Amino acid sequence: ESTIEAALERLAEIVPVAVIKRGGEGSLGRAGSTRASAPAIPVEPHDTTGAGDCFNAGFLYGYLHNLPLETCLRCGNICGGLATTAHRSSALPTVAQLESWLAQAGHE
Repeated sequence: ESTIEAALERLAEIVPVAVIKRGGEGSLGRAGSTRASAPAIPVEPHDTTGAGDCFNAGFLYGYLHNLPLETCLRCGNICGGLATTAHRSSALPTVAQLESWLAQAGHE
């Protein structure tokens, strides 16, 4: 078991939903007995300022819409990834962009 997976297991003992962001390597999550992972989206990063906050917003969008854990992680990865494609806040993704990326990935 890797250190990251061990950390996820430890977090899951403390909180009901645990998520580990791995930047360009995607993310991992656990909610109860459900474990999931999702890959990062392919982007050319220009500025990572705010990417973690955008990941959080995307994840919460999925979570509050009762989407499966893997889809919540994908939402986070999409928002976090898109946020890196321009400098500062000019690349913050919209809900329409998020939903378009989800549809392309087969998550309607």
